[in-house]
Amino acid sequence: MDMGKNKKINIQKITMVAVMAALIFVVTWLVKVPLPGAGGQAYFNLGDMLIYVSAYILGGPLTALAAAIGSGLADFAVGAYLYVVPTIIIKALMGLVAGIIDNKKDVKRYLLACVVAGAIMTAGYTLYEYAIVGALYANISFYMNLIQWAAGVAAAMAFYPAARRIYVYYKSRN
Repeated sequence: MDMGKNKKINIQKITMVAVMAALIFVVTWLVKVPLPGAGGQAYFNLGDMLIYVSAYILGGPLTALAAAIGSGLADFAVGAYLYVVPTIIIKALMGLVAGIIDNKKDVKRYLLACVVAGAIMTAGYTLYEYAIVGALYANISFYMNLIQWAAGVAAAMAFYPAARRIYVYYKSRN
């Protein structure tokens, strides 16, 4: 058995997860709009778009890891400590489900994966905020999460051609 090839594939996968986690972190951290009344704890961002792209390229389990790391670190870096743990869980679930749905690698499945993962994000944060912060804030935040959901899906669809090219290249190297 040639362990060299397996080692190469594992290093490539680890590298891709690290690159996607870094991209998710950077886009989440740089492109953010704080939500009013949240004391800097909650913010609107476009990091979800890269979770959807990652799910297309890497599949569910690897994207779950990249999304958890990148998004969790972004919350930590902006001081949104109240959200770090729920973000890790919610974003990992988004990446996992999006990658599972998008197993056919076509634009219709990609769109469906983005929409379902966005629903997970919106529901996850709404439920968390109801439990921890309270109904008033959760109701206000819900509408911001709907905007983030729509913006993330729209941005991901705009990036579909690039995601497709990266996926084809990535698969040709493995």
